[in-house]
Amino acid sequence: MNRRQNQVLRFEEPSPHDTNIALPHTSSTDSLPDIANDNSSKLDELLRKYRIDGEKERFWTTELLRRILTEERVLAELRGCLSSSASNLQRFADLICADPRNTESQTYLKVFSILLLVGKPGEIGKFVDAQLCDDKLPVVVLDAVEASLCLGTAPKEPLRTFAPWKISERELFESTQWQVLVPVFERNADKTFKDYDLPPQTILPWCKRSKQHQISASQSGRVGQGAFAEVSLVRIHPTAHAFHNILREINLEGRVFAVKKLSKRDCNNQAKFRQELNQLMRFSGLVHSHLVTLLCTFTFRDQYHFIFPLANCDLEEFWNETELSWDVSTARWASKQLLGIMGALDTIHNPNHLTHDPEKRFGRHGDIKSDNILCFTSNNASKDKILVISDFGLSSFNRYISRSNIPNKAVPPVPGYRPPECDLLGGTVSRAFDIWTMGCLYLEFVTWLLGGKKYRKDFERQRTTQYITGANNDIFFALKKTENQRGHVAQVKPEVTNWINALRQDPKCSKFILDVLDIVTVQQITD
Repeated sequence: MNRRQNQVLRFEEPSPHDTNIALPHTSSTDSLPDIANDNSSKLDELLRKYRIDGEKERFWTTELLRRILTEERVLAELRGCLSSSASNLQRFADLICADPRNTESQTYLKVFSILLLVGKPGEIGKFVDAQLCDDKLPVVVLDAVEASLCLGTAPKEPLRTFAPWKISERELFESTQWQVLVPVFERNADKTFKDYDLPPQTILPWCKRSKQHQISASQSGRVGQGAFAEVSLVRIHPTAHAFHNILREINLEGRVFAVKKLSKRDCNNQAKFRQELNQLMRFSGLVHSHLVTLLCTFTFRDQYHFIFPLANCDLEEFWNETELSWDVSTARWASKQLLGIMGALDTIHNPNHLTHDPEKRFGRHGDIKSDNILCFTSNNASKDKILVISDFGLSSFNRYISRSNIPNKAVPPVPGYRPPECDLLGGTVSRAFDIWTMGCLYLEFVTWLLGGKKYRKDFERQRTTQYITGANNDIFFALKKTENQRGHVAQVKPEVTNWINALRQDPKCSKFILDVLDIVTVQQITD
């Protein structure tokens, strides 16, 4: 069975003592170093001492800057570099340490941090006089020869504040600013998505992984480049995202994340990005607990990115690496997960939660398979695995009139699980597409429950037969010539039917297994 790129990267659990990672029930500030009593260093030295080691470059988040640049430390620094009245120094300190919740006041926290790092803290008064505050950053190079700096917005005129500076000093300010301008990923108050369009110089707030974690990621098989996307494991610094509450709401741990980057080929365009984004916005773990939850999106260096919670593995990997004892607890867990993913699919097919849509619409996933079912660890005491439907790259959302008449040529087939309508001449695709693929998934699931990886291999061998093209495949149906020899009809392979009957006779087969097999063998559905 061909496998395709997915937002999964397995990893080794970080140590609870790793201060770069927030534990599930902590706030982002709990992961910052305790520097309340560290007053032995100069302020610029203190900044360098506590900067965050990123995957590629070091950086400071806004929360970290606030912890370092306290009002007391800022005033002490200003007294040492400025000959000004106490009231004026206090005014500067108030602007540097301004409450971020007061949106009406200008802040100079990042500006002063940059000035400290380039050795010019005494210039803060000139920046305040010119109202060159944090909101005006980043400044950009206007003239490469002179390294003159201007605002990123019009008009493009050299900033007089930098006129007395040497060229090397202006260049240093421009390059250093990116170390404090790292993004903080979050949603709006109503849980809608913010649109992050990041400049190419942006330092992404991914924490550097230890050698232990790098080896773990390598051994687990870094996902790398796939047909549609590339997925990477990242540790977003806890003060650079605001996903803590959302993760608690969907009962997931949130120490590491998966970042899906659309490929540079046909999929990395506005239309494909919006199609997948719209589906992920409609269907998420906030709507149904067995749907994957998109946390954020951003565009960076002309590529579209999605941020998801990181799964432990996908269902295919789980099947291959896990042997569960067949007992009551396993049956309860399995029934809960099978019910959950079917309920999630029903939410896609019949999105009754979308009451704002004046026209009745129906969804279709289009790519149900074991690779696209993710296994997450719940944050409850039991640490149960939660199965979640993911990857909406091939999904669609149709009006009532068009929900069942989509030409099969317009729909990419799913290897292994693909339904008959994909191969029949003139066939059309509907929500029944997903029902077939879900039936295939259920059958493999109960096969694994009764006999583990070995049973699944046996099943795959038995249903691998010669297709009408002459090639062998493991799909679940066969095409037969019609009586007039002018076309084909599809039927479930006898090998699949025989396998189902064998499972019914298995010594470990229970009423639960029989119920699942009855669901799989339903011959007709209404769409």
